[in-house]
Amino acid sequence: MAALIALINGRREFANQGTSGIAPTPYRPT
Repeated sequence: MAALIALINGRREFANQGTSGIAPTPYRPT
């Protein structure tokens, strides 16, 4: 499960960078 958490955390940081629409994120954590 650690890998899953790391993946979600990575996507969250990626989306937090400000790339909206470009980043393949199924959901946008606020």
